[in-house]
Amino acid sequence: MSLVVDFKEFGSPVQVLFGLANSAGLAGWLCDPAETQLLAAVDQLPWGQRPPGTPPAVRNAGRMLRTKLAGAAQLQAALTDAFAAGALGTRPLYFRTGKEASVEAMPFEALWDDHIAGFACLARAWPIGRIPADVTPPAGPLIMERSVRIGAVVAAEGIDPERQVDALFRGCQAPAGLSVELTVFTTTAAVVDWVNSAGKPGWRAELVPAKSDDLIVRLRELQPHLLHVFCHGTADGPRLLVAQRDDLAVLELSAENFGDLARPSLLAPWLITLNCCEGAAPGEQTVSLASGMVRNGLPAVLGMRKAIDARMADAFCADLYQAALARLAVIASGGRAPAPLNWSEVLFEPRRRLCAGFGAPGLVADRQKEWTMPVLYVASPELQLRGRPTVALEQMDDQQIKNDVATIAMADQLEANGNLPPQSAAAMRNPPLDRLYPQG
Repeated sequence: MSLVVDFKEFGSPVQVLFGLANSAGLAGWLCDPAETQLLAAVDQLPWGQRPPGTPPAVRNAGRMLRTKLAGAAQLQAALTDAFAAGALGTRPLYFRTGKEASVEAMPFEALWDDHIAGFACLARAWPIGRIPADVTPPAGPLIMERSVRIGAVVAAEGIDPERQVDALFRGCQAPAGLSVELTVFTTTAAVVDWVNSAGKPGWRAELVPAKSDDLIVRLRELQPHLLHVFCHGTADGPRLLVAQRDDLAVLELSAENFGDLARPSLLAPWLITLNCCEGAAPGEQTVSLASGMVRNGLPAVLGMRKAIDARMADAFCADLYQAALARLAVIASGGRAPAPLNWSEVLFEPRRRLCAGFGAPGLVADRQKEWTMPVLYVASPELQLRGRPTVALEQMDDQQIKNDVATIAMADQLEANGNLPPQSAAAMRNPPLDRLYPQG
């Protein structure tokens, strides 16, 4: 069971209150200069190995955040209970934020608790995610097909795409019980040829299209379940800067562009990863690209709080997709019954590895900022996914499966919108479910 911390904004100039979700006990949220300095010290740490004796900037910020959260009595009681009982099961923590940039910029992922004597999201029991305020969750469970389709845009101007594509190769190897298709859009003919000659069934590559709209059209045609984007990003806009062939030009993409991938919602990727600088960083007057994309209908978007270096992006890429596909393989075998698709839990091991690359996390986490960079935004803490269809190949081809998936999603959406009563929605939903899952 997850715990949600609400941040609510009122008035002009904006005042922020916070507290336990669905509780009346809200407290004011405002950082004084000393607290602001503690937060800034995290991002002032240089990249790479920090020597022993480096001030524990990450732990100092994490403790300060925990102290501030204790200012709302009902939230403090819930957090105390969560950290005390967490070893008995996973208790994800979610922060629901509005459009106030100073709140979205908080490194909540660095939260420290004295009871567990550690950072919450470096322990498997307390993963951390975020929810943009006023978003609509998916109308029903997402549905797996025979293969998991991964789309990858690897197009960072001035950076050879080969290393990131190699990381994708390592991360996207299909675990037992899962079939994976990978399509790469990149900037050099050499990498396109390399992917296409790798001899992996269902793996292919092509050059990035010449226009932003054309790239979105190709992604809509592909209908990826997971979408990976490696390029340059900026909180100014916010926007992504996607290089074209041989870096001759750059395409700009906004949250609204990616929103087209969720229209209709059944086409939306289950997770988009912005493996680039500032994908989860708010601008001075704008929300981050990651939270903006979830506000535009995407179920889950993972971005980075600040600028990152390419080596971190490569390592994180391989670890993330190994963890994601391992989780999907477990769900695939479950058949018709919806299973939790908890991306915050999936993120635990890739995040831990970002820290463990510098030493034992218990010894180095308080002085290494790398592991605090990934930020996950979800439309709901309760995302669900049905398993791989059990119908035989000779009875239904892939297009027929897509058609039935679309019918089920339409029934869910019509019911959620109040346009179809539950009994009629079930009558529309159950026949295609029975066809997809004859074995349950």
